[in-house]
Amino acid sequence: MLRSPRLRQRLGGLPPVRFAYRARLLAGSGEMIRARPREAWDYLLHSREISNYTYELENEQEIAAWLSDALGADAGAISSYLEELQGDEQLLADLRAGLASNARRDDEPRLGKRRAQYCVARVERPQVIAESGVHDGLGSSVLLRALERNESEGSPGRLIGFDVNPDAGWLIDMECHRGRVELVYGDASLTLDRALARTGVDFFIHDSLRTLEHESFEYETAIRHRRGRLVLYTDDASLTGAMRDLGRREGIAPSIFTEVPKGHYWRGNELGVLVLNI
Repeated sequence: MLRSPRLRQRLGGLPPVRFAYRARLLAGSGEMIRARPREAWDYLLHSREISNYTYELENEQEIAAWLSDALGADAGAISSYLEELQGDEQLLADLRAGLASNARRDDEPRLGKRRAQYCVARVERPQVIAESGVHDGLGSSVLLRALERNESEGSPGRLIGFDVNPDAGWLIDMECHRGRVELVYGDASLTLDRALARTGVDFFIHDSLRTLEHESFEYETAIRHRRGRLVLYTDDASLTGAMRDLGRREGIAPSIFTEVPKGHYWRGNELGVLVLNI
């Protein structure tokens, strides 16, 4: 047994070790492998990711209609925001450079579900976004780009990210977004309420601990500190059912989007949006 966390982390970065780990992950994913054998083989041989998979979506074109219904926004405007992000070569180049420096992540920034988050931020023009679960900071970087554009159009906002890992958010350009982003490290059950009591929240993203109790706690905390209209988002609405439970209580059904990953063996998740108006 390797008792040193640093030694485990160092060995975990070695290509043979990560290859073995990917093989182990695939061994427990028989149904998905049978559905997409070519993609599974490509993942095994070429990916460096062993968690927090990134992928584009085959059904990305359906995001505009989904969010139009969820937010009560113009589908054409949302489509334009999708195109805006798609053509943001500077952001993509910066992300590629950052990802290439990390042996645990693939070089290409596959934004997938983060495109939906970007559109929500552009449509809603939130003054405060709270993101629970920062990980590398890929999603945070996309959200910050949306906030940067909002500010240039007269609607400034800020992002507060929460994560238990003090290394989370390494991909974020903190200097570029000084004053626009704050990272809070520690158990969200201890940090979230205090932070949101100080700032309030308009757009809350749950991407952290996947338990009914914790996800419900995060939603209730966001609701308690909402500034007005509140958009709740999760990238796995089917796992705990917390968003659906909240929707039933409020008499509002969440809007669900089922991912179809492009070029990846993973089955995809159910993205969920629930809007609570004043």
